[in-house]
Amino acid sequence: MSQTINIKLILALMSFLLRFQVKAYSPFNGLSLRNTILNAHATSSGVVELIRDSSDFGLFYVEADLSYDAFSPPNRSSDASKVPQAPKTANMMLSICNEETMVSKNCFHFDVYDCKQYNCTQFDRAKTIDYPSFTTDAIVAKADLYLDYNYWSFEDTTDYLYLAQACQSDDENTGKDRSGVIGLGVGTSSKYNYRSSKMFSFNIEPDLSKGQLIFKNDTSTYAESSEPLFEMYSPSSTWKVNIIDSFLKIGNETLDLSQVVTNVAFDINSDAIALPYQQYESLLSSLGTSFGIKCVFGYYRPRCVWDKKIEDLPNITLKVNGNEFNIPPKIYATATKDSAASELAFYLNFRGTGADLFGKSYVTPTFQNSILLDANFLSYYYTVFDFSSKSGNYISFYKAKHSDPKPNPNPDRWVWIVILVAVLVVAIGLVYYFSAKKRQTVQNKTTGDPWSAPLMN
Repeated sequence: MSQTINIKLILALMSFLLRFQVKAYSPFNGLSLRNTILNAHATSSGVVELIRDSSDFGLFYVEADLSYDAFSPPNRSSDASKVPQAPKTANMMLSICNEETMVSKNCFHFDVYDCKQYNCTQFDRAKTIDYPSFTTDAIVAKADLYLDYNYWSFEDTTDYLYLAQACQSDDENTGKDRSGVIGLGVGTSSKYNYRSSKMFSFNIEPDLSKGQLIFKNDTSTYAESSEPLFEMYSPSSTWKVNIIDSFLKIGNETLDLSQVVTNVAFDINSDAIALPYQQYESLLSSLGTSFGIKCVFGYYRPRCVWDKKIEDLPNITLKVNGNEFNIPPKIYATATKDSAASELAFYLNFRGTGADLFGKSYVTPTFQNSILLDANFLSYYYTVFDFSSKSGNYISFYKAKHSDPKPNPNPDRWVWIVILVAVLVVAIGLVYYFSAKKRQTVQNKTTGDPWSAPLMN
C-alpha cells in the first residue's frame, strides 16, 4: 500500500515539474502551450527550417505568417484598429539576390494573395522585378508578413510588399503551390525587416534534404572552424559580388570567365551551379578533352560517364577576385543509379544559362551574365551574409560540418530534462530502499532475529 502511495507521489511531482517547465520555457511568454501550437506558424528562435520542396520548381520553402493578428507577438504594441484574423500559414520561397518580397495577385501557379483579407493597403504604384527565373510586374502594397517573429518581419517597417500580377518565365511550373518569394536583400527599406540581427547564414544538408536559415553567425554549430576560409565584399544590396577577375580551373586547364561574367550571385532554389552558356560549353569541352569524360549535351545537369570512381573526378576551382573556391566532385557530381560496373554514370551539377534559353536554363536578363552559386555550393560552405559593418556588406565562407545540423533554440530545456531524470532515479531508489527495508524487518520478525527485535525496558 505504501509503495503504491509513493509511486503516486512521484508521478504527481513529475507532472508538476513538467507543467512548470513548459510554462517557464514556452516560446511565447504568457501563452499556453496549446495556443503556441495552434497559432504560432512562424518561429521566434532565429532559426528557420528550410523544407525540401517536392515540386519541380525550387528546392526549399519556408513557413511564414501572413496574418499574425490572433495574438500579439513579444514586444508588439497593441493596435485596436487591427481586426483579429485567423493565422495564415504561407509556404514561401527565398531569394538571396532580391530585396523585394512578393506575394501573388495573379502570377503563374502561386497561391492568390487577397489584400482585402489582411492588414494590407495597395498603392497606385507599380514595379518590375527580375528574380533569377522569372520577371513580374507588381503593385506596391503595405502589409504584415512574419518569417521570424523576433528576427525578420514586415511589421511596422518602411518596406513594401509587392503584389505580383503579370509574370514572364519559360518555366511553366514557376511558383507551384507557393504563396510568394521572400527577398533577403538589404536595401534602404528591406534592411529594417531584420529585427534583432544584421546578418543571416545558411546550413544545408549535403543531400539537400533539409537545412536552416539562421539569423546569426553560428560557426560553433555549423562550421569546422571559427575562422573563415574566404571573405568577399559585396557593394550590392542583393549580395552580388562584382567580378574583377575570375576563372574556372579543371585539373591543369583554365577557363577565363571574366570576359563574359560580370558578377557572382547566390540561388538557393537551384541544384546546379549556373554559368553563362558560352562558359558552360567550354566546361563540357574541357572535361571531355582533358579527362575523357563524355557528357550527353544539354544545358541542365547533363548525364556524363567515365571509367573511374566519382572521388577520382578532378577538383574544380572557381577563382573570384583572388579567392579560390574548391568545388570537389561531391558538390558538382551526383552518381546515377544505372552506373555499370565498367563505368561511372553521373549528373554534372552545372547548367548553362541565358535569357534566350528554355526551362531550367532560362534566366532573366538581369542574371544572364552571372555565376549563380547553388544549394550544393551552400551545403559545402557554411555561408554568412553580414551587413553589420559600416564599411559595407560582407560574405564569409566556412567549411561546413553536418554532425549536429539543428541547434537547440532553448538549451535550458535540457537542464530540466536532466533534473526530471535525476528526480525519477532518486525516487525509484527511495521506493526500492524502503521496500527492501520493510521486507527485511518482516523477515527478521518471522525468523526471530534478536538484533531486529525492540529492546526491553
